[in-house]
Amino acid sequence: MATILFSLLGAVLALVLSACGATHANTPARARTSVSVSAKRTAGLPATLRVGASTILPAAVQLPAVAPASGGALSIGGLDANDSSVAGAVLIDASGAR
Repeated sequence: MATILFSLLGAVLALVLSACGATHANTPARARTSVSVSAKRTAGLPATLRVGASTILPAAVQLPAVAPASGGALSIGGLDANDSSVAGAVLIDASGAR
């Protein structure tokens, strides 16, 4: 279970960070939110990740702290497009980002 949780967290973190490209500060960024890990794996092989849904994030944020929460991920803080600190927290799950 812990392996699945860490794989989910890593995938969400990678997707959130990849959505932080050179976008305008007022342009919403797209990120994948629902990721599943196949139940059967052979030892030594990487997990298989599948994207289940996507959602629009409220803003592009670089380097947020991300933690698992309520069936999704909680994205906290980070840097905005102007390299200014962001103090917000966003819950990202299957129903969207809020």
